[in-house]
Amino acid sequence: MSKLKKPLIMLILFLFTIASMYSLSYAASVKVTDENLKSTLQKFVSSSDNDKNYKITVENNQIKITSDEGNYTLDYDLTNKPTFTYTAEVQQDMSYKDFQEKTGGSSSTMLGYIAVANIQGVEYEDSLAYFTMCLLEFASGMSSSNTSNSYVIFDDTELSEGVTIEKDPNDTKTIYASEFGNHVMEYVNAMYSEKQSYKDTDGLNTFEMTVEMKDKTSTSCKLVTTLTVDTDADFSQMKGYIEQMANSFTGNNDNNNGNKATTTSQSSSSSSISSSKSSQSTKDTTASKTTLPKTGITDTVILIAVISICSILAITFGIKNGKYKDVK
Repeated sequence: MSKLKKPLIMLILFLFTIASMYSLSYAASVKVTDENLKSTLQKFVSSSDNDKNYKITVENNQIKITSDEGNYTLDYDLTNKPTFTYTAEVQQDMSYKDFQEKTGGSSSTMLGYIAVANIQGVEYEDSLAYFTMCLLEFASGMSSSNTSNSYVIFDDTELSEGVTIEKDPNDTKTIYASEFGNHVMEYVNAMYSEKQSYKDTDGLNTFEMTVEMKDKTSTSCKLVTTLTVDTDADFSQMKGYIEQMANSFTGNNDNNNGNKATTTSQSSSSSSISSSKSSQSTKDTTASKTTLPKTGITDTVILIAVISICSILAITFGIKNGKYKDVK
């Protein structure tokens, strides 16, 4: 028995070490609760990252948001993976401006993402930058590959004086904003006929976004945007993402440590710059304000990304200016 004592003790210690490592790997994920969700959102409201003047209340599984962009309500469910849902009520005869305001609330799901990431130890600016760049990369690819069945919204409501439009009666893919009310359901049925989804599988695999049409009638429907966040993902790789982006913009890859987040940052930043240039090249300052093709979920992700990209650029160049402000 004495000969077996030492090997047995070593086996027990080995198993104990493995069990401890296994436990620690799961301890890295922090459970999202009503309390810490409310706390982190209130912290965000008080932070310098709140450039849209968000005011947020959290109660009864709802996040009520007031900001410079409008008033929206998110439903959330923390039973399994944190899930945030925004519902836009769409009706025939609504103006294009009203449609934009209603569907614009889908961008509020971004707040759910950065809140969960912050609970996992990630700064708001890092998660915001990562989330936006993922959406821009996806939207850029979708916009270039899905144009055969897409619509173009041409905003003719604020034309410069003397500018007229010659409409092509055979063009069935262009909808003029002044006539949008007559084509609301036509547009929505074409763009959201099937449930669509996007996952950041080429990045850190942290979220899934879906857009689908529900409660459809001949004159109305609901467009439901759902964001599900996977708290088992390795959010630690997202830390320092905004700094990596700042280095990428200036060509100074100081933090090129080869991790997955860095690779995603560089590829996504390139994609976002390309997307920005494409958008600028299609802009007609005398007529159209919205001339990009819309393809279902691409419409939604572009909207969310555009709303947040200015904030990211401000933070990014703020970092660079802070680093070099003392250089003469």
